[in-house]
Amino acid sequence: RAFRARGVARPTASLLVASSVMPKPAELKAVAADGTIVLSIEPPAADAEGLELLNAPDTAGRVILTPRFERSPGFLAAADPYATVGRPAHLLLHSRGQPGHGSLFARAFDAWRTALGFVELPETIDATFVEVSGQHTPHRPSDMTGKLSAMARGPDGSAVTLYLDDDAGDTHRSLYAAGPMGELVVSDGRYRLHHRGQDDNDETQGDDGSPPDAPDRVAFLDLLADHWRHLLDRPPMPANPTVDRHALACIQAMLLSARTGQPERPEAMMLARM
Repeated sequence: RAFRARGVARPTASLLVASSVMPKPAELKAVAADGTIVLSIEPPAADAEGLELLNAPDTAGRVILTPRFERSPGFLAAADPYATVGRPAHLLLHSRGQPGHGSLFARAFDAWRTALGFVELPETIDATFVEVSGQHTPHRPSDMTGKLSAMARGPDGSAVTLYLDDDAGDTHRSLYAAGPMGELVVSDGRYRLHHRGQDDNDETQGDDGSPPDAPDRVAFLDLLADHWRHLLDRPPMPANPTVDRHALACIQAMLLSARTGQPERPEAMMLARM
């Protein structure tokens, strides 16, 4: 109620929600509907109904998870990484953070949004969850904490491996992506891209990347500030409700797989909600 009242009483261009306890999607929607861009360090919704509410035409694209890996300096510096790598792609994503730098749910949502730019919705996901304090694997994504590893297989031969941790000694994200057209290594601060030609004599082969002095790591607060400044300088990226739904389905499949010990299908998670 206080969040909703503050948003209505003090309309503003943008608002950062830096709490691990998220307002309800309806409260976020009420603020965003007034024209405010809402950035949050936690996913704005933990279920399909909440995502659908926030992706309605009057608020789509104005409630944003931050800091997104795709908006980090390293990722932005790489020119069109998705097209350069090609499909089928094999991905390895690491996302670890100190307590207070985003929950495990936030890291999983960000990682899957990134991965789904390179690959199709996986057919199966096999996950292992290491809980803290002897807790059992939770049923709700927002209750996740600890370490989570997963392997996913795509219908086109793509593969994704994730390692996520919300209680690490440092905060860092990295991606390795390999496909028929090239290889990409990117972190929050820098990237390296190798273009692969059709054969060994193809002149299109080559490498490019960040300057040698570009940092590999970027402080969490600096990533927040960079993303926020980017949104102040230009409109938000167009909403992509399909990617949001697929990312949430992948997380739900990971949690179910961690409980059953078997690979689970993200598509089944989406069908169960219909």
